[in-house]
Amino acid sequence: MKAQRPLRLLARSAAAAGLLLSFVHAAADAQPAYGHDARGASRWSLGGGLALTVPTGEFADFVDAGVGFGIHGVVGLDPHGIIGIRLDAAYSTYGSERFSVPFGVTLPGLFVDVRTRSHVGMFSVGPQIKLPVGPVRPYVNGFVGLGYFYTSTALGSGGYDCGCGGYYGYGSATSFDDVSLGYGAGGGFDLQLTRGPTPLFLTLDAQFRRHDAATYVPNGGVFADEFGGIVIQPVRSPVDFWLLRFGVSVGL
Repeated sequence: MKAQRPLRLLARSAAAAGLLLSFVHAAADAQPAYGHDARGASRWSLGGGLALTVPTGEFADFVDAGVGFGIHGVVGLDPHGIIGIRLDAAYSTYGSERFSVPFGVTLPGLFVDVRTRSHVGMFSVGPQIKLPVGPVRPYVNGFVGLGYFYTSTALGSGGYDCGCGGYYGYGSATSFDDVSLGYGAGGGFDLQLTRGPTPLFLTLDAQFRRHDAATYVPNGGVFADEFGGIVIQPVRSPVDFWLLRFGVSVGL
């Protein structure tokens, strides 16, 4: 019985995708002229904007929500852009630490600042189905890809914090990193702002991303020990989070 469940789920998913695709084709055929071709469809698109990661499950026990930036592109596989291949790339900074350590045993009383930032980079590809015409254009997608979890550490002495993962001072380096396979699904909509050969859209979307296991530095995972050294304590767990994005895209 348990062996039949994945087959049933696959069959239901295929049936749902077929119904959705039929609806999209019918809706697209019913639309009046509105842009690129006779029905206003944009076959390809490129966009980017603000990205917010919201951890869930066990991942939420170790990290906070993060903020970053993301870009995406869609290559249409049919003349009207109903079915396409979507590529996503994004990053988010979810944690930071700052503390002081002794400069060296030969200079007692002299300290340097240590600044760490923890990030996750996301790279994925997968199919997308979209209603390609009208002022509001919804879509759904699925994907597989990689998550790059890394922590950068920098030394300084009250220098300028650029907010970009480094810290202006004596130098910086990636002190920990890990790569994990991920997958998930999402959806959103494009709100058309302009018409013409390259129409502009306001884009809102959400993806649920899962990594079965990843190693990363949690909040409080970098600190100074009693001897003035820097200690990094990563954890390993399933990683589930929502990637929420708000930006713009252009039809090509």
